[in-house]
Amino acid sequence: SIFLIVALGVSFFSGLRSTESDMRYTGDAFSDASNLMDIRVISTMGLTDDDVEALSQVEGISGAEPGYMKDVITKQNETDYVVELLSMPEKMNQIQVTEGRLPENENECLLDNRLKKAFEVKVGDTISFVSGTDTELSEQTSYTVTGFGDSPLFISMERGSSMIGSGQINGFAIVQKDVFTQDYYTQIYLTAADAYDKIAFTDAYTQAVEPVQKRVEALEEERCQARYDEVTKEPRQ
Repeated sequence: SIFLIVALGVSFFSGLRSTESDMRYTGDAFSDASNLMDIRVISTMGLTDDDVEALSQVEGISGAEPGYMKDVITKQNETDYVVELLSMPEKMNQIQVTEGRLPENENECLLDNRLKKAFEVKVGDTISFVSGTDTELSEQTSYTVTGFGDSPLFISMERGSSMIGSGQINGFAIVQKDVFTQDYYTQIYLTAADAYDKIAFTDAYTQAVEPVQKRVEALEEERCQARYDEVTKEPRQ
């Protein structure tokens, strides 16, 4: 009995140890295949092309890609769902399409795989969004679903929090960049030059990204002040 208990314990421990490394390698392969960003910059006042240029010049940054996001609400089966509307990525954070295709014009969207069952929608159906606040959406409100897929930005069951609806994001929707009407970006994705060859979720990866992140954060005060001056210039005049 003691021998069997020891053998079972050793087998269980060996399995856990091998699973850990396998999960790291699998996660890293997924991140590399989708060119997942290493750092995300967001701002309450929005980001501009000047911010993109400034961040591109930071030592250790190998790529900078701006994008848009907005939380919206859709009503499906008499239930309100919070959806994060995202602009279609160019090079980073590539979407893995599991059914259908990516949107090709402003009237189309691709939905999170997680929403397919919850919404009971299929490719070709139309989905509508509202703002979830007292202000109406300035973006288009209805889209034809062209497909379903997964994003490397959402790798856990939780999709994040929101200031509207239930406070929890239920999934994402990918649309063309031209859908967004604001004259500023809501986020900028960055990749660190020395991080690609490192295994994700390891100390080596963290050590490759942290110095670059600190140099990015060093620009915060300067770039925020520049954006503040830009936003307040016309009202002051």
